[in-house]
Amino acid sequence: MLNATKIQLNSTRTKTSPDTSNLRNFRARYNPAATMTSLLTLSTLVCVFCIAIGQLLFKKAASTLPETLSLMALLTNGWLIASLALYGLTTLGWVWILRHAPLHLAYPFMGLAFLIVPTLAWLFLGEPLHWRTLAGGALIMAGVALASTS
Repeated sequence: MLNATKIQLNSTRTKTSPDTSNLRNFRARYNPAATMTSLLTLSTLVCVFCIAIGQLLFKKAASTLPETLSLMALLTNGWLIASLALYGLTTLGWVWILRHAPLHLAYPFMGLAFLIVPTLAWLFLGEPLHWRTLAGGALIMAGVALASTS
């Protein structure tokens, strides 16, 4: 009886092709040959800078937390709340950028954070800034310039 039911279920199945209409709509709107406009480039740089500031805020949050960590300490840490709010807003901005710019052109700009974060940490937190960081940052900037051209 079980085999008969199984056979019946198998015989009533019909092969259907997967729904590809969403993929076709995406491809129709998406232009991989698109370039970064001045507004998109500026918006991307603002996002990178906000991510860098968020890292400094996370560092300040971490330095003000008590030795014994508690949920209340996290929920009442103003630096942590500010950093999470900034990251949330920056994420919304990044989604807007990705709606209008090809990922292969926009994402390399995120590499600039590897130079901006240590520089801001040196300026505002008194952390050391070594020549290797600057040399690596120069290489990253060259890579961003190379990768962000179409």
